[in-house]
Amino acid sequence: MRRHSASALLMAVLALVCASASPPRDAPDVGRMPSPPPASAPAALSNLWLQFHEAELCREIDAVFVFGDRSLEVWCRHDSPRAMEKLRQRIEPLRASFEVELYVTRSQPEPQKDERRPPPSLWNNKELAAALRDPRPWDEISRPVLAQEDDYPPASDMALKQRMLIFSDRVLEVNEQMRRYALDLPALAAVSGGGRPADLAARARPIFLAHVAALEKCVEKLEEDLKRAMPRPGKGSGRPRGATLLPRAASPEAAGQLALAAQRVSRRVYRFIYPDEHTVGLEDLQNPSLLEALLDLGGMAEALRRGGGEARGRPSEGPDPRPQ
Repeated sequence: MRRHSASALLMAVLALVCASASPPRDAPDVGRMPSPPPASAPAALSNLWLQFHEAELCREIDAVFVFGDRSLEVWCRHDSPRAMEKLRQRIEPLRASFEVELYVTRSQPEPQKDERRPPPSLWNNKELAAALRDPRPWDEISRPVLAQEDDYPPASDMALKQRMLIFSDRVLEVNEQMRRYALDLPALAAVSGGGRPADLAARARPIFLAHVAALEKCVEKLEEDLKRAMPRPGKGSGRPRGATLLPRAASPEAAGQLALAAQRVSRRVYRFIYPDEHTVGLEDLQNPSLLEALLDLGGMAEALRRGGGEARGRPSEGPDPRPQ
């Protein structure tokens, strides 16, 4: 295979190999954005990159595409053998005409279910415990006091333990989907905005808009779930959804702002579940609350989606941890 640029290849290796060496639930990195296919890339290889996003394989696979003159390297980390098989099926026909290499690593497995327990940050959250014990809407729930927490978890509260595990898994899964949908938005916007063959740009635009809409749906789900774990706001403390909005134009610059904001919020959601320390971090003191940050992010996504045309995505539904 022809040698790719050293910087592109190094970025791919660091992005995937280092990620695979991290714990299975590692806080997302902020600021690393994949590049779009170069304008000189063969149409068939650029088409593979588009198919990867069009089929939403990006929701289950972290991938870096490194393009050469007539070659391609795809560095992947995944949790889904089925998604990887779909990607292999798309790559195989290209090997008759191009040099295409696939480098794959799997995320580290989760602990066995019988060994798992809710993160202490959730188990000690009385707001969340009250919400998960009571099937009524969030704003109608009285807040009973938890039992003593020296027995972790209390043997009598195994149902609450299971609901908290479902809640934690759901939030982390949707948070990861949001991060992955955001990651390639600048590259998709760049391809759809010009400098590429017209047919490629025309295909990229609806994929870009679908990713923005899917990100928006993820934000809505995170808002709905995380407000159960927060104290109810006082009267007059609310503010409109998305008080800070992007210009209503689907430009690579606006897409980059949205992607960076999504990565930052994703990291904060992760740290809400798995905090570094048992104290409030300086970042959280200096920035808006997590719910306000989600409101702003949702408003940014909505503005960008409406600025470029309407589309709606549909991330996978997780089980509802509330008692039925």
